[in-house]
Amino acid sequence: MNVGLFGACEGRSYDSYKMMIEKGANDWNIGLYGACLSGDLWMVEMMKIKGAKDWNGGLLFACRGNKKMAIELMIKEGATNWDGGLAEACEHCSSTAIQMMLENGADPNILKKYPHITV
Repeated sequence: MNVGLFGACEGRSYDSYKMMIEKGANDWNIGLYGACLSGDLWMVEMMKIKGAKDWNGGLLFACRGNKKMAIELMIKEGATNWDGGLAEACEHCSSTAIQMMLENGADPNILKKYPHITV
């Protein structure tokens, strides 16, 4: 059910979100990851209310999806994994996220692993 919760949050399917919870989904961090990947701030808030607390994990998924507002929210909540966020952003050519991670202190040497990325 928790994988279904991820998919519902990633796909912004509110009906599926409710159904997954009714069927027993209870890993709110997994839901948070899907919501951050899609940038659905309503879903992010729902996962926070339910008990999600893995802000660094949420940051990685928000960087993967290049979702600026979700990245900002994860930072506000306490995320600090700048290097992991930068690596995810580079893997998925997420230009906004790359810039945000560098501005927050990510190691710029990580960029050497991704010659296709220019900043």
